[in-house]
Amino acid sequence: MAQRADGESFLIVRRFAERPREGKPGFLTSVLPDYHLLRPNAVAIPLRLTTAPAQLPENSNGQATLYGSLGDSPSAANLSKAAREYLKTISPENPDDNPGLSRAVWLHALAIIYSPQYLSENADGLKSDLPRLPLPTSIGQLQQSAHLGATLGKLLDVEKTTPGVTGGKLRKELSILGRITGPAGLSLAITAGWGHFQKEKDLVMPGSGATKEREFTDTEKLAIAEGAAELGMSLDDVLTIWGGSAVDVYLNDKSHWATVPLAVWENTIGGYLVLKKWISYRESEVLGRDITKDEAREFTHMVRRIGALLLMEPALDANYLAVKASTYGWLKADAEEPHEVPLEVEGESE
Repeated sequence: MAQRADGESFLIVRRFAERPREGKPGFLTSVLPDYHLLRPNAVAIPLRLTTAPAQLPENSNGQATLYGSLGDSPSAANLSKAAREYLKTISPENPDDNPGLSRAVWLHALAIIYSPQYLSENADGLKSDLPRLPLPTSIGQLQQSAHLGATLGKLLDVEKTTPGVTGGKLRKELSILGRITGPAGLSLAITAGWGHFQKEKDLVMPGSGATKEREFTDTEKLAIAEGAAELGMSLDDVLTIWGGSAVDVYLNDKSHWATVPLAVWENTIGGYLVLKKWISYRESEVLGRDITKDEAREFTHMVRRIGALLLMEPALDANYLAVKASTYGWLKADAEEPHEVPLEVEGESE
C-alpha cells in the first residue's frame, strides 16, 4: 500500500463486471472513493506516489503506507519496471522527475477505456477483467492521448469546477441542458416517486418517477448547432450522440429539469442510471426535506458533464484506432517475438 502524493488524482478501475450495462470500466477523481464506485470492488490507483524518507526500513521499497505521514517528501512515478522501460524507448526524461510524463501513461489508459470502439471490441474481456491496453510508439502520440485523458478527467472529477461545463462561460450546446424549470416560487420538493424506504428503513429503493420524452425544440437545436460548429461537428452529429431526443425530468407536478438528452439520461455507472440513482436518494420522503438550490444545480452540472463526455467519443475512438495502428511491442526476455503485457502498478489503494 503506497501513499498518494498530495493533491494527486486516482484512476479508478473495476476488477470485473457483474451485470449488464455496467458502464465505463474506469473513472478519475481527486478524492479516495467508495469501494463500490464502480460495481464491484473498485480499485484506486494514484497517478503519483509520495516517496519515503531515507530513514524508513529498506523493505519499504522507498514508499510509505497510505496513512503514513511523510511531510514534504517528493513524489515519484507510480509505474512498474515494465512501464518505465516502455517510457525509456520514447523519451529521455525520467518519469520520477517529470510528473507530466508519468501521469501520461495513466491518462492515456483513461482515454482508451472511454473509447466506445475499444469497449465494443473487448466486450467479452471486460466482463471478467480489464483487457490489455495498447501503448503508442511515440511520445507525441502518448501526449496527445494523455491530453484527451486529462480532459476526460476534468469532466469526471465532480469535486472540481470544469470551465465551460459547470462554470465560467458555458458552451452553447451545454448551456441549454438540465435547467431547473417551473412556475414562480419554484418548488424543490422531490415528490414524483423517485425513491422510497423499504419497511426496514435501511435501504432506499428506486421508483419509476416521472419523465417526459420529447423532441428538441427549434430554439434548442439552434443552440446545439452553434455549439457543435465550435467543436467541428454538425447538429446531426450531436443529436445522434445524444440519442436524438430530450427528456424532461420532474421533481414534482410543477417543477422539472428540462432538456436532458436521452443518452445522458440512460448513462450508467456500475449498472445504475446515474441521474435516476441520484434523484432516488433525494425524494422528500427519503431525505426528509426539499433539496437545496445548490443540490438542484448539481443535477444540472451532472447532466452537462455527461453530455460533454459523450461528445468526446468520436475523438476518443479516433485516438484508439490511431494507437491500435501503431502499437508498442513488448519483447519477452527469452524470445524476439513482440507481445503485449498489461501495465502493472507499484501502489494501489483500495
